[in-house]
Amino acid sequence: QQLYSDIIRVIIVIFSATVYSLAVIWFLEPAGLIAIGLTAVGQILHRLFLLINVNIPIGIFTLAFNIPLCIYGAKHVSKRFVIFTLLSVIVQAFWTMGWSWLEVDFGIDPASERFFLCVIASLLCGCGIGIALRYGTSTGGVDIVAQALALKKNISIGTFSTMVNIVLAFIGGVIMAKSWSITLYTFIFIIMGNFVIDKIHTAYNYLR
Repeated sequence: QQLYSDIIRVIIVIFSATVYSLAVIWFLEPAGLIAIGLTAVGQILHRLFLLINVNIPIGIFTLAFNIPLCIYGAKHVSKRFVIFTLLSVIVQAFWTMGWSWLEVDFGIDPASERFFLCVIASLLCGCGIGIALRYGTSTGGVDIVAQALALKKNISIGTFSTMVNIVLAFIGGVIMAKSWSITLYTFIFIIMGNFVIDKIHTAYNYLR
């Protein structure tokens, strides 16, 4: 029974990480928007290095920055939680390595349809993260800290994530892109995404 449960969880982890990653590379990146958590940090650093003609994939940053947080999660959440989270991080790193064969043209103009891309990305990212948390794992990054706070302080995961990600949106939009529109669209993405996360994860916990 435990083996069956773990196999199901592995499938859930791979699925949720894939949904989240594809939402980032298919919808957020073309629109020039910032994701959430350490993915956002990876995007910002990726764009910084591009300014000096150095192309470091987002996946490299995702993997590097999640290792210390996984150690933190092992101490404050659980080792099983971290094992599955690390699998999720590895899957994300794979999808966000900038492979050319993953580039898909949906026929959407990012400049005129940025709001549409923002909404689709928020729904997909929120679903990916919410499903991962519901099955006792996460997509890594800020989710690890948020899960620890939810267990110890009864703080809403969506609330904590929103506060952290608003800061990242400001850095990525105003400072990096020098565009308030990027920041404001990212705010919409963050709020809608965390609404979906709370509906899938927090509401599920209350019901249980």
